[in-house]
Amino acid sequence: MQVNTRLNEIEPTAEHARYLAQLHYEDKDVDKAIQYFKQAIKLQEDKEKKAEYYLQLAHIAYEDLDDMPTSRTYALNAAGLDTDNGRPYILIGRMYAESVSQCGGDDFEKKAVLWAAVDKFLKAKRVDPRLGEEAHGYIKSYKPRFPDKKSIFFHNYQIGDQYQVGCWINETTTVRTSE
Repeated sequence: MQVNTRLNEIEPTAEHARYLAQLHYEDKDVDKAIQYFKQAIKLQEDKEKKAEYYLQLAHIAYEDLDDMPTSRTYALNAAGLDTDNGRPYILIGRMYAESVSQCGGDDFEKKAVLWAAVDKFLKAKRVDPRLGEEAHGYIKSYKPRFPDKKSIFFHNYQIGDQYQVGCWINETTTVRTSE
């Protein structure tokens, strides 16, 4: 690794930095991996490769640092650079769905988080039809956990209304039912 580090110091390129990021990540040195991925992003001119590096950073922030807001930022950067790739939206949807227990003061608010998650899976399907089956699998697993009609009525909403999901998600979604 020292030879590669020295080579990157002498002649920094996106490829060298990405390679060092991978090596450090495999060695469980997450901080160094992030540092080199950021360098690779700075040096990379190809939008799709840059998007790939951002998505790798998003996975690190989510899986290794448990930092969902930062992960979402990296994922959205990836989505902005590679507009035909739905993977960033799959990742964001998974993070939203995982946040159900943390977001919301009552059962209704917690379940409403799944509306935002499903929005991301639907977007993944729209921008990247190759992910249709995977996105559909997530949607199919979360839809039955949406609030039911009684709960929606009890909370003074109607199907189709706009709903603001709070917490770290802070997005507007559409009221839907599990039925």
